[in-house]
Amino acid sequence: MGTDGGLGIKPNDRYTCPLCHGCHRHQHQIGEPAFWADAGIDPTDAALRLWTVSGNHEQGLRVIFKVRQRIALNSHVGIVP
Repeated sequence: MGTDGGLGIKPNDRYTCPLCHGCHRHQHQIGEPAFWADAGIDPTDAALRLWTVSGNHEQGLRVIFKVRQRIALNSHVGIVP
């Protein structure tokens, strides 16, 4: 979604967002746009933030922590079902 990929073309790894198995399955069930909208996350922004700190484990954990905080906040205010 919003990457350099296309129909049958894998996007560059810099656009990869890690998901747990349950979230990955849910993403396929409801579709990518709905999944990210429900989570209140811009997946391209999150992926590019991770890409820029690639190789720096501590910085990567900070990016993931901030994304999780946003999901929790959105869930608390009723944005995520």
